[in-house]
Amino acid sequence: MNAIAAPETQARPAVPAGRDWLRVAGGMMFASGALVLLIRKASEWSNWAIFAGLLIPALIMFAVVLVGRARGDAFTGWQVGFLVFGTILLLGSFAQLVNAADGNPGDSLNLLWMFGVAAAVAVATSLALRAPFQMLLGALLGAVAWLALWDKILTNPTGDTARWLLLVLAAIYFVVAIVLARAGRPQASDLITAAGIAAVVAAAISIAAAAGALVPGSLPGGVPKPSQGWNVFLLVVSLALIAYESRAPTRGPGYVGAIGLIGFIGLTGADLVSRLSGDKGGGVVGWPLILLLVGAAAIVVSFVLKPGEPAGPSGGYPAPGDPGAGAYAQPGATQVGGPAVGQPGYGQPGAQQPPPPGPQPQGGQPGSLLDQWRQQPPPGAPPPQQ
Repeated sequence: MNAIAAPETQARPAVPAGRDWLRVAGGMMFASGALVLLIRKASEWSNWAIFAGLLIPALIMFAVVLVGRARGDAFTGWQVGFLVFGTILLLGSFAQLVNAADGNPGDSLNLLWMFGVAAAVAVATSLALRAPFQMLLGALLGAVAWLALWDKILTNPTGDTARWLLLVLAAIYFVVAIVLARAGRPQASDLITAAGIAAVVAAAISIAAAAGALVPGSLPGGVPKPSQGWNVFLLVVSLALIAYESRAPTRGPGYVGAIGLIGFIGLTGADLVSRLSGDKGGGVVGWPLILLLVGAAAIVVSFVLKPGEPAGPSGGYPAPGDPGAGAYAQPGATQVGGPAVGQPGYGQPGAQQPPPPGPQPQGGQPGSLLDQWRQQPPPGAPPPQQ
């Protein structure tokens, strides 16, 4: 591999073929047509007919993906769309099934089994078909089932209780993500995104208190009161998600971290903690001064610190002059562990291939090109006697 250029053997995302584009458009149009038909016939069809009108398209979407994978098709974007749309249609069919059975889809137990089964289907298809985004969808559906479960157990938990339940769920998702990462599963990053969503929602749930910030000491019903501790937690989680995104294979954690940072800016900018405590708020001392000073100090330190060790497989480049593999060198210079800058790397056209593993021929034995050259008689010399 060239010291500066990216490795030629690195996998690149497959460009969708023409039939893939047709499959994406056809699948989305088919599912949209089913929904449009149900909307128009909602007042005429029975609940059981609407249930079938949701379930059948969902099963067709899943079946098309399974047939494509059975034929050996590579996992592309059209399969993501089919799986996501199929999962949503499946969830809608569950809600319509409850209606057909004269039940209440908004009941905690019904929410638990509907979202729980839909989440299980999403997670199963994610692992079986190696569809990472399905893991994110399954985790979000699982969060609804988790809250519905505890709503049934605790009977209308308070906002503070819901906040801690979300933090517990975020911790569970984080642990499972570590297990998946160690197993080499691509779903780990999407599960980190789901954990970040749960943590950010738990910390930023007090944004709803902004509606009552103009009246000191008042809060909308059931909304947990903001505190400086939760503000610090929201800032740390948001920055951690943004930092993780710089090395993650997906951008989801960065988006969630950015949303959390915006929520933190809104909470601290409005100074809700002070206003809801009866103070005037809005002073320079506090979060504005802390953020400015700490941020400026971090920027200065980043320029003072010496470059660290090469990041190695994670994608960082060695420092100039590093004698390690692939270090920067002048064109034509000899490098330790790799070719010089500007020279083709192993596996590229025109590159010298590395010697095969195993024992090499000893000097004086035929087989080595160097030994054969040494055994050739000099020009003009008589041929060797047999």
